[in-house]
Amino acid sequence: MRHIVALSGGKDSAALALYLKGKVECEYVFYDTGRELPEVYEFLNQLEVRLGTVNRVRFRDRDFDWYLRQWGYMLPSPWRRWCTRYLKIYPYRHYVGKDDCIVYIGIRADEDREGKYDGAIATVAHAYPLKDAGIDRAGVLSILDGAGIKLPDFYRWRSTGGCWCCPFQRKSDWAGLKMFHPDLFQRAVEDEEKSIANSKGFTWRRGSRLTQIEAAVQAPLEIDEWEDRTPCLICAK
Repeated sequence: MRHIVALSGGKDSAALALYLKGKVECEYVFYDTGRELPEVYEFLNQLEVRLGTVNRVRFRDRDFDWYLRQWGYMLPSPWRRWCTRYLKIYPYRHYVGKDDCIVYIGIRADEDREGKYDGAIATVAHAYPLKDAGIDRAGVLSILDGAGIKLPDFYRWRSTGGCWCCPFQRKSDWAGLKMFHPDLFQRAVEDEEKSIANSKGFTWRRGSRLTQIEAAVQAPLEIDEWEDRTPCLICAK
């Protein structure tokens, strides 16, 4: 039986891995899209000191940019999540294979959500240790602090982990990206321009363009832990 913790690069899955260390012998895996924030890689390096090796995998060594070209620059959206399918679900299936596994998911006790990474693999069972143990957001922060793990710097301006171009991002997340990583924001603007020119005019946010969001950089960044649109479970947990 394999025991697997998929790290998203965020605080909850990190706390889950630390919580299980010494209780269960786990494999740690990170599905790398090629569009992770630099802070995510720094955080993973921190975790490896405590956990040991984190397997960083891509399906057939293809990243977001490769698939974006294959899709004719049609940007993903909450309703068109090809990024999740090709960059998270398929690598997950390939990594797990047909082995009997327990996959541990970092849903907290104070979150009103359930779910699985992928229900298509009959040999995989899912477990929710944080939820079962009553560990909430404060508990997660306590676990990280107790292990000497610093939160990723991106929590100063966004509420979750995940790709820097996630279609679930709110305006304040995009504004934060512009403020703290203007080079990555500019890449996203260029993606949008190519999408408008080559596909059906899809943008990162329905009904608006990133050039309109740039003005929001001057406004205070209000970070809401309970955002309206929740990222895909496999991406943010």
